[in-house]
Amino acid sequence: FSVEQIQELSSSLARALDPNVDIHVAPVSRAKAIARSAAALSDVGADLKAVTRRLENARSRLGEVGPSNPYDPIGAVVENLHMSLQRMHDEVSRLLHDVDLLAQHPEMMSLRHDRPSTMPDRRRRSVLLTIKFFLERQDRRLGYTTDPHTSERSGPLVNFVNAVVECVTDPPSTLSPHTIIKDFRSFGTWRTAEEVAADLSAFMEAVRSYRKP
Repeated sequence: FSVEQIQELSSSLARALDPNVDIHVAPVSRAKAIARSAAALSDVGADLKAVTRRLENARSRLGEVGPSNPYDPIGAVVENLHMSLQRMHDEVSRLLHDVDLLAQHPEMMSLRHDRPSTMPDRRRRSVLLTIKFFLERQDRRLGYTTDPHTSERSGPLVNFVNAVVECVTDPPSTLSPHTIIKDFRSFGTWRTAEEVAADLSAFMEAVRSYRKP
């Protein structure tokens, strides 16, 4: 790997290890995470649509009443309520557009959970996922072998991951080959650099299209 590539990996690992970064990611397979993310986003969208309908109904019902005296100052209160309901409706509509955008790309999402006891596992998986993404971007699909007698895993992938892990742990430590392979398998199939670039390009294009007036 070149110096520039190692610097790129170092920067990515710094973000993955940042204590302020949310790593509440559930340890499930990529396919299951995508399916559950899509379902969750669909539920969020349905809830927001229900909110917009209720706000529309509220404005409609409010339109049925008004001050008995058009010159009464209370009329300003009614008008302010009308405008507030409209602003709330517009804001929820914008949120709904954001959710729709995310729903088009569930593969960019992960699942969250909040069990403190699993924090080390989540941090480990965050680091390993960062390494996998780095290797995919470099088109370096590192392999491993399994000893037919002991079932012990070894090879370039295990060696590279543990070389990185030693650099980011204090005191320096390594992961078991079994853990490395298990986590990498759970992340899904390897992608080529072109596939990674295409996925990111498609997502960014969707974001740009969404932001166009």
